[in-house]
Amino acid sequence: MNEKPTTVIDTCEDSVIHKDKVQQASARKLDESTFDALAETFKILSNQTRLKLIQALSHDELVAKFKANVAFGEWSDRAANELQSFCEDLTKTNNLKELGKFRSPLPEATRRLTEPRT
Repeated sequence: MNEKPTTVIDTCEDSVIHKDKVQQASARKLDESTFDALAETFKILSNQTRLKLIQALSHDELVAKFKANVAFGEWSDRAANELQSFCEDLTKTNNLKELGKFRSPLPEATRRLTEPRT
């Protein structure tokens, strides 16, 4: 007879809450708009072909593409420069709380592209 192997899972019977750890985690908690922006970013970056294209581009080419995209999206120069600086500094910090401020309603040009034609 073929018996299925039994999986043994170790469990901990202790129920300890480390209040200091909970407070630290709560202090680092991101707001919903930041989670939305991060999820959108990671969704874009999860495509292997896109990652290969990004890796192949030089820094100057990426900046030029970024500027073209923000111009198409009708972002202000100030907002675009802030996001560019944020992204360039992203590898130097672990604070993503500021990312949410870049999330905005769809600009008019994007709305025109996404609305159904009548």
